[in-house]
Amino acid sequence: ELAVGDQMTWDNRFVIRVLQAPQPINVRALDSAAVAVLRRRARSRLLLPARAAATLPAAWSGETLISVGGLSPEFTLAAPEGLHTRVETQFIFLQHLGRA
Repeated sequence: ELAVGDQMTWDNRFVIRVLQAPQPINVRALDSAAVAVLRRRARSRLLLPARAAATLPAAWSGETLISVGGLSPEFTLAAPEGLHTRVETQFIFLQHLGRA
């Protein structure tokens, strides 16, 4: 669990920081059900293979998906009204290129 101000590294590829959250955030891989929901919401604009999606860090508040590292916020599930949560996910490789 991560609280406000906490950060972690995921798979040596992403740094995840909790900027704002009323309750702890859990980071875990996307499961197949979440990938299916993301695909429906994206209306075929999400061409990510399921096996690749399973390697991305997903920030969860309880059972609510807040964000997915590597995906635009438009593809993630919206947090419920009143759940003011901000999670920043940065691809570490970009830091080495001087683009972060």
